[in-house]
Amino acid sequence: MGVGTRLKIRGSLNSRIVLADEVALADKVKLESDVDSVDPQGGSLSLVGLYVGENSPNPIVIATDASTKFTGVMGLNEIVPGDHVKVFGRTTEVGDVIATKLLIKPGSGTVVLKGPVESKDQPRLQVLGVTIDTSNKIPPDSFVGKDGRPVSSVDFFTSLQPGDSVNASGTLAGQDVIWNAIESE
Repeated sequence: MGVGTRLKIRGSLNSRIVLADEVALADKVKLESDVDSVDPQGGSLSLVGLYVGENSPNPIVIATDASTKFTGVMGLNEIVPGDHVKVFGRTTEVGDVIATKLLIKPGSGTVVLKGPVESKDQPRLQVLGVTIDTSNKIPPDSFVGKDGRPVSSVDFFTSLQPGDSVNASGTLAGQDVIWNAIESE
């Protein structure tokens, strides 16, 4: 841990001192989509539509470990391609995603990508290596600023800085995502 690391602390407050029962790194990322592939032996999975790189895309690999909490299944060995999952997690220093919580949901074709902005060049931005192209795909009233109010795409990109967290949602169209809303957090 370093200065600026976000933590979740649970415990009781006693004379302005927290008596911690649990200390954990805060979840900074959320991913949701259909499962593309599963590697139970390697402890990882990837999701449809969330690919790194545009010309030769590779899926984001989501790692699990002994502390990953599973809901709806006991572990990766019960997950198959096509299942719909929601993953909460964190990134490592090298940009890998480690799942802290993974839950199976009824399939809906929904895709969610929440994480820190790595770069921006309007109308595109990168989150976890995934390029989100907002040109002609996200309706003008579906850009939401940090104050929770709709903003223009120009204002959205102007106020957005690398490291800011965004929450983008869309729907699957085959292996691609049609992004339909994005919010700065």
